[in-house]
Amino acid sequence: MRLLNTKTYRATRYRICAQDHRKRGQVAGPGHRKIIKACDFARSRKAKWIWIDTCCIDKKSSQELSEAINSMYDWYKGAAECYAYLADVPATRGRWTDEILSDFKRSVWFTRGWTLQELIAPLFVVFCDSAWEIIGVKESANNILLSQPGSIGPLGTLNAVLSQITGIPELVLGDATERSRYSVAQKMNWAADGQNTRAEDTAYCLLGIFSINMPLLYGEREKAFVRLQREIMNSTLDESLLAWRTEEAYDLVPSPAFDSLTSNKRYLALLATSPAAFKHCQNVSRHRIGIAGAPRFLLAAAGLIQFCPDERSMIYQIEKKTYAIVLGCTYRTPSTNSDEWERDACCLVVSAVACGHLRRVHLAGSVQDNPLLFPKITPTHTMRLYLHSVEKDADQC
Repeated sequence: MRLLNTKTYRATRYRICAQDHRKRGQVAGPGHRKIIKACDFARSRKAKWIWIDTCCIDKKSSQELSEAINSMYDWYKGAAECYAYLADVPATRGRWTDEILSDFKRSVWFTRGWTLQELIAPLFVVFCDSAWEIIGVKESANNILLSQPGSIGPLGTLNAVLSQITGIPELVLGDATERSRYSVAQKMNWAADGQNTRAEDTAYCLLGIFSINMPLLYGEREKAFVRLQREIMNSTLDESLLAWRTEEAYDLVPSPAFDSLTSNKRYLALLATSPAAFKHCQNVSRHRIGIAGAPRFLLAAAGLIQFCPDERSMIYQIEKKTYAIVLGCTYRTPSTNSDEWERDACCLVVSAVACGHLRRVHLAGSVQDNPLLFPKITPTHTMRLYLHSVEKDADQC
């Protein structure tokens, strides 16, 4: 890990070019000026060393880049404090107004995919405006916005504002370990709107969130996110990973609507192509259906995923070679009779294709509410279903 000296602007293992350019009389670019300002700001807060991703990683070294990205979450977690520089937020002069709050919420910083771990992992995140004045500090408790001295005012706590902007629960913003309370689908939901310059970073920026380590393969594009999901499936029993849904398949009504779905099937991959597929999954929580400790979805060869039902598994026959598998997760919906929430099952509808394996068709609600319409299948120990994990033509294996 390379660190930058906040006084000399030099790294521990190689020199940062910003200092040399200033010596030669060359005009430093915006990136160099930001590095110098970051060092000056850190030094004003008694920090001797700082890590900046733009200059403390030798991106020409694939080994160093892979180590940095796989370790980044832990580095943020172990930092004394982290700085979030919001260049598009005008100088606040230590005061909050409705206009400044609006600028803060619209900052492009919150749209970045990498922002998720930068918000969650550190204990302290110091937010700075374009003039490097402190806007506020995200910390584990008492996250008070810097409105007027000694007053919280109508703006509330910084964690509340950050939660409103990002969808990350205040509980997680206050304590990163609390993310274990939330399902895989909910964590993916936090990243649903994240934007990345490179397609692969859609997966790589989430490694720390899911405590996953895997090699980087720039050039694989969307395959990186599929690879991440397979790693997650290999490390957890949480079946909410499969509870994503697209707009075309967003119909969670347990009804004969299956008639139209199965007569004109639109085959989907079992795994999602990006976190955006989890945009509607903020209320999907895990709920183990089978026997504790026994995974039901296992990675198999040739991009297949094997479903191994146990005696508690619920499988329903929709039509010939089309099944609804009740996943180990539930989703919350507003109750029609009260202000409370109701929980319903997530059912994965799969159908056989030409090769004999199964493809995802739909995500549905509680088909078990219709025992006459959809008969239940009694699973056996020898029953095995193989599902395609990635997008292929319906007649290809």
